[in-house]
Amino acid sequence: MANRSCLLYAFVLLVAFQSSMIMSNTVIHTPQCRPVAASSRDKILFSINLLIYKAEFFLRASVGVGINGISPGLVQGPVPIGGTLANITNSARRIIEELGLATVGHLRAIKQVLRSNLPLPGPQLDLSAQVFAGFVNLGFNVSTLSPPFNIYANTPSFVLAAEAISAFTVQYYAGIILRL
Repeated sequence: MANRSCLLYAFVLLVAFQSSMIMSNTVIHTPQCRPVAASSRDKILFSINLLIYKAEFFLRASVGVGINGISPGLVQGPVPIGGTLANITNSARRIIEELGLATVGHLRAIKQVLRSNLPLPGPQLDLSAQVFAGFVNLGFNVSTLSPPFNIYANTPSFVLAAEAISAFTVQYYAGIILRL
């Protein structure tokens, strides 16, 4: 029965993310809430921050260390909050680790293209299960699920969160490429 509930979470979250992306192009902004124009530099820095988030999330959940544990000096910033080893199968752990290492490779390539000797600036990240539980609660329009959703508890929950993060980054990149 736990697998069915996890699949239900996955389906609801995917539907929620897709509908918000479709609706985002039809939003009429009120005078009090106008979009802030971001420069190309800001968009690229945000893209780098998404890559840092993705790498930290995957690496901390699969091997227990972050980017600087794999590639010292690549990223400079505070240590993420709440990233823990996920309770996932060994095959899923190897795949997630490989995805994290590939993302570190992307960050290295970006740093090489920038020809910078300085580490990439990293933001304060919160990878705690409570943050993800808050997103799930919003998706179900409840104050708190019982028991609370924990992405690190099992493989289906973690794969759901990993897919959501990966899908969000792909949608963001597809949206900004035309606007750079």
